[in-house]
Amino acid sequence: MPRVDMSQLAVNFTGVQASEIFLDPIFIGSPLSEFFQIMPNIKNGKKKMLFAGAIDNILRQRTGCGFCPVGDLKINERCITTTDVKGETAQCWDEFQDTILLEALNSGIRKADLSGTILQNILLTRLQQGVERQLNLLAFFGDKATANEEQNIVDGLWTVYLPQLVTQGLTPRVNSLSGTALGAGNAIQLLDDVVDSTGNELDTFDASDKVILVTRAVWRQLQKDIRDGADGSTAFSSEVQDSKTMLFFDGIEVVKMSRWEGLAAQYMTNVLPGVTSNFNLVLLTHRRNLVLGTNMEADINTFETWYERKEEEYLTRTAFMLGFNYVHPSLMAVAY
Repeated sequence: MPRVDMSQLAVNFTGVQASEIFLDPIFIGSPLSEFFQIMPNIKNGKKKMLFAGAIDNILRQRTGCGFCPVGDLKINERCITTTDVKGETAQCWDEFQDTILLEALNSGIRKADLSGTILQNILLTRLQQGVERQLNLLAFFGDKATANEEQNIVDGLWTVYLPQLVTQGLTPRVNSLSGTALGAGNAIQLLDDVVDSTGNELDTFDASDKVILVTRAVWRQLQKDIRDGADGSTAFSSEVQDSKTMLFFDGIEVVKMSRWEGLAAQYMTNVLPGVTSNFNLVLLTHRRNLVLGTNMEADINTFETWYERKEEEYLTRTAFMLGFNYVHPSLMAVAY
């Protein structure tokens, strides 16, 4: 095993520098930005989000002087609030050597070339991946009312917001018969029903501005329906880009959310009581309707790694600000 200078493994970034090193790849350069609007500079923990509704039938004949308003400019205002969050990990040094150093060697790095910088980069990447995974959990399955510390940082769509919006009649819902496996043609029919349920606001946007997020079960059945030529499959298409299969409905990208099924089984027991598998979840929305927020310039931003000799552990710590919300309920249609 190569020898490592412990002093090389201590690093401390704070403020804007921590943002550039740790947060930028998570919020700006990751797959999250494909279907989240990222607000990177939320000052004072809160920022307004505005949605201007359509204005209809405001034109009249001009018959003289004067001002005669006939239309209302309807501005919907919501706020996104950020919360201080932290992530801390500890790993026995022997385990650290057996995992991190092996990962470096498996990446083609020779023992003689190992340095603290390389090891830090591996750790940085792993910690960023862990944060991205939990952001997925929080945005869709968070619940501030629960005692579960993994979940109670922000309220999420499936667990809090969408059930409320559906009950209030503000977001349309299709019953997808979760708990029952989809059969031939069912995925196509399900997505057809979701798209048909959308209101005028969402329907007016171009297909490229929208995205359909689905569980793995829905995505796989849709893929089979397209492959087998199920009735109605001509509205769907499948492409391969960079060795990745991409599905579309009427030009709208259909994205497989691979973790949703497991997360739904764990966190949607109140929304779908008795359902333990076959979560047929579908979310159609505008790509800028879901908002993740942080403050890239906050002093709290931290990324640290160091070796603790007394405990013989390698420690990491990160801290930053996090918020999640949606812009407008009419820019979503769902099935569950």
